Amino acid sequence: MYLRHFQRHFPLLPGALSNKLCATVAHYSGDAAVEDLVLSPSCIERLQSLNRKAAAADQGRAAADQGGAAADQGGAAADQGGAAADQGGGVNNAPPQFLRIVVEGGGCSGFQYKFNLEDKLQPDDRRFGPPDASVVTDEVSLSFIKGATVEYHTELIRAAFRIVNNPQSKAGCSCGASFAIKI
Repeated sequence: MYLRHFQRHFPLLPGALSNKLCATVAHYSGDAAVEDLVLSPSCIERLQSLNRKAAAADQGRAAADQGGAAADQGGAAADQGGAAADQGGGVNNAPPQFLRIVVEGGGCSGFQYKFNLEDKLQPDDRRFGPPDASVVTDEVSLSFIKGATVEYHTELIRAAFRIVNNPQSKAGCSCGASFAIKI
């Protein structure tokens, strides 16, 4: 069932790649059904890349902070820095960021998509995708995008996350950021 759904949204992918990605999406669907929201390979790859970059930056800052504190405050700070390094083990302990999708009233067609990178879940959030490439949305927003596909699209002048193939919309504007719902 998941494979047919995935292949319908990504018909041009080679069979083996499509099977592998479908299995990944199905396996990491979390607390939400895969049919509720489809994550394209480009979306998953971009979120994983952003989380790898954030982890590397955090590790670099932590190393610089430990070295700077030791140089500024002497032996006591070096002992504290060593204890912090022992606890952290050089691994990023910050939670991975996820893509939050919110649907709001506005835009040129009536409703608009808002995308933010965050690291804190809300009580009514529904989570989709693997832990290192999650997309979350609240229940109300999900009702406006249920069955849609989230992708990361790159053009010559910009690159951004976007919603495509939204079965809940009847029309959209040319920018792709706003839509009208089916009534």
